[in-house]
Amino acid sequence: MTRSPAAPHEQRSVQPPRLPESTIRRATLLRFSGKPAARAAHTECDDGVTSLQEQPRENPAQRQFANRRPYLTQGGQRVNKIAFLLSLALVVPISADQQEKLTGDDVVKLLEAKIRQSLIVEIVKSTPGSYDLNAEAVKALRQHGATQPVLDAMRAHAPTPAAPASTSPLLAAIPSRFPREDVLRKRAAGMQGEQCQQDFYSTEDCHANYPTGCTDSDNPQYDAYLNYLKNKTLEPSTALGDVLGADDLDRLEQDLPDTLTIRTHGQHAAELASDDGEGRIVSVVGTLFYAYHSGQETCNCYMSGADDVVDYHIGVGFTDFPASDKALQLLRDGSIRSDRDMTDQLSTGDVNALKKHSFIVEMTPYFRFLHPELGWTLTKVQTATGRKVRVTGQLMVDNAHHGRGDDCGLAGHTAHCWRSTIWEVHPVTRFEVCTGTSCGASSGDWVALKDFH
Repeated sequence: MTRSPAAPHEQRSVQPPRLPESTIRRATLLRFSGKPAARAAHTECDDGVTSLQEQPRENPAQRQFANRRPYLTQGGQRVNKIAFLLSLALVVPISADQQEKLTGDDVVKLLEAKIRQSLIVEIVKSTPGSYDLNAEAVKALRQHGATQPVLDAMRAHAPTPAAPASTSPLLAAIPSRFPREDVLRKRAAGMQGEQCQQDFYSTEDCHANYPTGCTDSDNPQYDAYLNYLKNKTLEPSTALGDVLGADDLDRLEQDLPDTLTIRTHGQHAAELASDDGEGRIVSVVGTLFYAYHSGQETCNCYMSGADDVVDYHIGVGFTDFPASDKALQLLRDGSIRSDRDMTDQLSTGDVNALKKHSFIVEMTPYFRFLHPELGWTLTKVQTATGRKVRVTGQLMVDNAHHGRGDDCGLAGHTAHCWRSTIWEVHPVTRFEVCTGTSCGASSGDWVALKDFH
C-alpha cells in the first residue's frame, strides 16, 4: 500500500550523527584573523545541520563571504565555510594546549555528518593527525564517500622539511633526502579517477575539491596521476630551467617506456622522472606557432564556455613560422580561438605545417587564477604569434595522446598526427617574448608577456 505524504508539520528528516565534542573541538583549531562584527545565533535546519542566522549588524568582509558559493545549503539557509567554523568556535572555545590528534575515525565521523569535503580537507590540513592509511583503511574511507583530496590531505598531514633554495618549485615540499622519482612513484600509488559530485562555476572551486580532476562519467577511466601532474601548484619561475631543443625532445620521445599507454602513467612514474625526465623545470626557446583555448578536460572538472576555466593550448616550433601570411594574421588577431576555428579557417597545408612540428606548452587556468599579476590572457599570447618565445615550466609526458593518431614522434604514426611529441611543458610558469631581431636562450632581449606590445 502506498503511503500518503505526511502533512508539513509531520515531516521528519533523518538526522545525521551528532559529532562528539572532541571532534568539534578539533575542527575549531582552524584560525581566522579578526573578530566577527556580528553575533551568530544557531538554528537547526530540517536535516539537523547547524546553520547560522546573522544578526542585523555586519561589515563588508561578511558581505564578501556571503556572496561566495555556500558550503552548506538547506531550506534556503546558506552557510559558508568561515561562518560554519566560527559558529563552532563560539560554542566550544579551545586553547592551544587542548589540541588532540585527529584520527581516521574522526574523519569518518565528519563524512557521516555530511560535512562538505572541502571543509574536511581544511580541517585535516590544519590539525595534527595520526592516520593509518593502509589498503583496508583507504577502502573504508572511500566507502564513506571520501574523495581523493581528503585522502591526499590525510597523507600529507605531517609537515615536510624545507627544501634547499636551489630546489625547483615542483620539489619545494619534498624532503631532499628522497630522489624525485621515488616521491612521484609513491604519490602515484593509489590515485584513481573520480566522478564530479557537483557543478562547478570556477577553477578555484574545481581544484579545491578535485586536485586530480573529475569526470561526469559514473565509471571514471582517466589517468588521475597525469592530472595530478597537470594541476601542480607551482610558483612562477624566477630563473630558467635546463634549456631543451628539438634533439633533446626527440631523444626523450625515443626513450619512452614500451608499455606506456593512455592510462598507465602512474605505473611508470619513477621511470619517467629519473635522470633528466619528468617533473623538472625546463625552458624551451622557439617560434610561437599558434595558441587557442582547449575544450572540456577532466583535469579541469570538465568545465568549458569561458577562457578562464580551460587551458591555453600553445604550439611552439623550432623553425621560423612555417605557414602563410594569412594564417599568421588570423592567428594573431584573435580570429582563431579553438581547434575547430583553426581547421575551419586555415588551409590543410597551413594546419599540418603548424601542428605536426609543434611542441605543446599549456597555460593552465588554475595557475593563471593563482597568479593574475602575470597578466596572461589568450589575446595577449596570440599577439606574439610568429615571434620567438622563451617558455619555462614543468616537463611532463601527456600520455593521453600516446597513440599513432596523435603523436607524430611515435613510430608508425598516421597522416593525421598533430604534435611532434607527447612531452610537454605543463604547466607553464614563465612566458617571455623576444623583442630583438634574434634571441638566444640567455640573451637580454626578452620581456615578460604582460610587457610585450
